[in-house]
Amino acid sequence: MPERPDELIASDAWLLRDWLKSEYFPPFQRLLEDVLEDAQAAVMSRGIGSDEDFYAVLEAKGRYIGLKDVLALVHYRIEQGEKVRRQ
Repeated sequence: MPERPDELIASDAWLLRDWLKSEYFPPFQRLLEDVLEDAQAAVMSRGIGSDEDFYAVLEAKGRYIGLKDVLALVHYRIEQGEKVRRQ
Protein backbone atom coordinates (compact mmCIF):
# COMPACT_ATOMS: atom_id res chain seq x y z
CA MET A 1 0.00 0.00 0.00
CA PRO A 2 1.48 3.38 -0.97
CA GLU A 3 2.21 5.60 2.02
CA ARG A 4 2.44 9.03 0.41
CA PRO A 5 -0.48 10.75 -1.34
CA ASP A 6 1.49 11.16 -4.58
CA GLU A 7 2.23 7.41 -4.60
CA LEU A 8 -1.46 6.70 -4.11
CA ILE A 9 -2.38 9.01 -7.01
CA ALA A 10 0.20 7.33 -9.26
CA SER A 11 -1.04 3.88 -8.25
CA ASP A 12 -4.68 4.81 -8.88
CA ALA A 13 -3.81 6.28 -12.26
CA TRP A 14 -1.96 3.11 -13.22
CA LEU A 15 -4.96 0.95 -12.30
CA LEU A 16 -7.38 3.23 -14.13
CA ARG A 17 -5.19 3.24 -17.24
CA ASP A 18 -5.03 -0.58 -17.18
CA TRP A 19 -8.81 -0.72 -16.81
CA LEU A 20 -9.31 1.65 -19.75
CA LYS A 21 -7.14 -0.67 -21.88
CA SER A 22 -8.83 -3.86 -20.69
CA GLU A 23 -11.36 -5.92 -22.61
CA TYR A 24 -14.01 -4.91 -20.07
CA PHE A 25 -13.89 -1.19 -20.76
CA PRO A 26 -15.51 -1.10 -24.25
CA PRO A 27 -18.71 -2.85 -23.05
CA PHE A 28 -18.76 -0.56 -20.01
CA GLN A 29 -18.30 2.47 -22.23
CA ARG A 30 -21.16 1.40 -24.52
CA LEU A 31 -23.38 0.85 -21.50
CA LEU A 32 -22.41 4.24 -20.07
CA GLU A 33 -23.12 5.95 -23.41
CA ASP A 34 -26.55 4.29 -23.52
CA VAL A 35 -27.31 5.44 -19.98
CA LEU A 36 -26.16 8.98 -20.83
CA GLU A 37 -28.35 9.04 -23.93
CA ASP A 38 -31.33 7.79 -21.93
CA ALA A 39 -30.74 10.39 -19.22
CA GLN A 40 -30.38 13.15 -21.80
CA ALA A 41 -33.57 12.05 -23.56
CA ALA A 42 -35.42 11.99 -20.24
CA VAL A 43 -34.40 15.58 -19.63
CA MET A 44 -35.00 16.88 -23.13
CA SER A 45 -38.21 15.11 -24.10
CA ARG A 46 -40.26 15.11 -20.94
CA GLY A 47 -43.04 17.61 -20.81
CA ILE A 48 -43.58 19.59 -17.65
CA GLY A 49 -47.20 19.78 -16.66
CA SER A 50 -46.92 19.63 -12.91
CA ASP A 51 -44.52 20.03 -10.02
CA GLU A 52 -43.95 16.27 -10.05
CA ASP A 53 -42.84 16.42 -13.70
CA PHE A 54 -40.54 19.33 -12.93
CA TYR A 55 -38.82 17.42 -10.11
CA ALA A 56 -38.55 14.29 -12.25
CA VAL A 57 -36.73 16.31 -14.92
CA LEU A 58 -34.41 17.80 -12.30
CA GLU A 59 -33.64 14.33 -10.98
CA ALA A 60 -32.89 13.02 -14.48
CA LYS A 61 -30.68 16.03 -15.18
CA GLY A 62 -28.81 15.43 -11.92
CA ARG A 63 -28.17 11.80 -12.87
CA TYR A 64 -26.93 12.85 -16.31
CA ILE A 65 -24.58 15.48 -14.90
CA GLY A 66 -23.35 13.03 -12.26
CA LEU A 67 -22.47 10.41 -14.85
CA LYS A 68 -20.60 12.97 -16.95
CA ASP A 69 -18.71 14.14 -13.86
CA VAL A 70 -17.69 10.60 -12.93
CA LEU A 71 -16.20 10.01 -16.36
CA ALA A 72 -14.38 13.36 -16.23
CA LEU A 73 -12.97 12.49 -12.78
CA VAL A 74 -11.59 9.18 -14.06
CA HIS A 75 -9.69 11.00 -16.80
CA TYR A 76 -8.58 13.73 -14.39
CA ARG A 77 -7.19 11.13 -11.97
CA ILE A 78 -5.21 9.52 -14.81
CA GLU A 79 -3.76 12.92 -15.80
CA GLN A 80 -2.79 13.66 -12.20
CA GLY A 81 -1.11 10.27 -11.91
CA GLU A 82 0.89 10.89 -15.07
CA LYS A 83 2.07 14.24 -13.69
CA VAL A 84 3.17 12.60 -10.44
CA ARG A 85 5.07 9.87 -12.26
CA ARG A 86 6.91 12.46 -14.37
CA GLN A 87 8.19 14.27 -11.26
